[in-house]
Amino acid sequence: LLKTGPLLLIAQGLAIGFRAKVFNIGAEGQFILGAIFASAIPIWFPQATGQWIWPSMLVIGALGGALWASLTAFWRVRLNANEILVSLMLALVAAQLLNYLLLAPWKDPNGFNFPQSVMFQFDAMVP
Repeated sequence: LLKTGPLLLIAQGLAIGFRAKVFNIGAEGQFILGAIFASAIPIWFPQATGQWIWPSMLVIGALGGALWASLTAFWRVRLNANEILVSLMLALVAAQLLNYLLLAPWKDPNGFNFPQSVMFQFDAMVP
C-alpha cells in the first residue's frame, strides 16, 4: 500500500495526458520534483505546526511538478524537441537532484551518514 499510492498517482496523471495525445515518459521526475518542493516546507520550517502545512505542501508540490513538466513543454514548443526524450532525460536529472539534496544540504546531521533528510513534524506527515 505504501508503494502503490505514488504509482497510482503517477498513473492517473499519465492517463489524463495520454487521453489528450500528449506523451510523457518523465512522470517519475515530475513526481520527484513535486516531492522536493513539498518537502521544502517541513525542512526549512521544522517547528511549523498547524492545519496549514498539509494543504500548502500539496499546492507547492503540484506547482513543482507542473514547473518541471513545463520545461518539457517549452522545449517541445520552442525548440521542436521530442517530448519523450526530453521528459525521460529530465526524470534522470530530477533523480540526481534528489540524491544531491539528500547527500548535502538536506542531509540529517544525526542520520549516521545515511542519505536521508530530517524527520518531519507530525503535522507534515501523511495521515
